Amino acid sequence: MAHRCDALITRIGHGGYDGETTTALVLATRFYKRIGGHVMNILSSVVMPLHKIDYYDEDELAGSPE
Repeated sequence: MAHRCDALITRIGHGGYDGETTTALVLATRFYKRIGGHVMNILSSVVMPLHKIDYYDEDELAGSPE
């Protein structure tokens, strides 16, 4: 998805749009690229087992029994 967004930004730059339209399209593309990255992070957290995710229980690491 990131590569597609980067390619789209290049196409927008060469598209011959006026400055205002180009700015709006590039910002929207970057926004959707960022949302896509967050969605992929959420999905990988849902699909991957907990022990394979970079999650560390701070209480367990500190050795405090609760």
